[in-house]
Amino acid sequence: AEAAAAGGADRIELCAARELDGLTPSAGLFREVMKVAPGLPAWVMIRPRAGDFVHPAAELAAMARDIDLFR
Repeated sequence: AEAAAAGGADRIELCAARELDGLTPSAGLFREVMKVAPGLPAWVMIRPRAGDFVHPAAELAAMARDIDLFR
């Protein structure tokens, strides 16, 4: 985030577990990134687990809560 801000980025794309092609980051990581680069908007990946993209209702509900949190 510091390098992105210093390098003139217009946003940060934030995810966790890149080795799994990206998962939803923790709220703690998001908050720390926002402290380091407060002027940059963050595009947060919402993906609760690796694997397919067939999500049962409970996962969809959790994803909706994550979207609200990061919005």
